[in-house]
Amino acid sequence: MMMSCKRATFLMEKSNEAGLTVWESLQLKYHNFMCKPCAWFFRQSKLINKHASRMDEHIDAQLTERQKLEMKEIIERNS
Repeated sequence: MMMSCKRATFLMEKSNEAGLTVWESLQLKYHNFMCKPCAWFFRQSKLINKHASRMDEHIDAQLTERQKLEMKEIIERNS
């Protein structure tokens, strides 16, 4: 029986963070072979993670106190 898409999504995120066991990896590969939407999501997720990690390396920006205050005011107005 094939795992659910919810379980597959969990394993996809786990693979990005901590890695999978051999069994989990095989299950995920089989699921992605049979479920094209999940396979597409997994490819997109890996791409996003790859680019996000590159951004962390190159961005050393911090908000000014004024920007923080403006953001806080906007959040409070829209809450």
